[in-house]
Amino acid sequence: YLAPEILHLDTPYGKECDIWSIGVITFMLLSGCPPFYDENVGQLYSKIKCGQYAFEPAYYWSHVSHDAKHLISCMLQVHPSDRYYDMCS
Repeated sequence: YLAPEILHLDTPYGKECDIWSIGVITFMLLSGCPPFYDENVGQLYSKIKCGQYAFEPAYYWSHVSHDAKHLISCMLQVHPSDRYYDMCS
């Protein structure tokens, strides 16, 4: 549930990190799989830093609305300033 900015040691932890974590949890609740996965930790961190995930396999997501996927996408933005930060966003 590690936000990309946490991988940069000079970036402070903020509420944007919590939004990222909620995005990861929501992704997992709806699909049963994590959005970022790799057995190699370095590769995993690289995927997180790049925001490299997909709503796949498609059959895991066939029951999920476009709005739910959009919400997840807005929470899993690599740059904290681009993420949803409250219910009004």
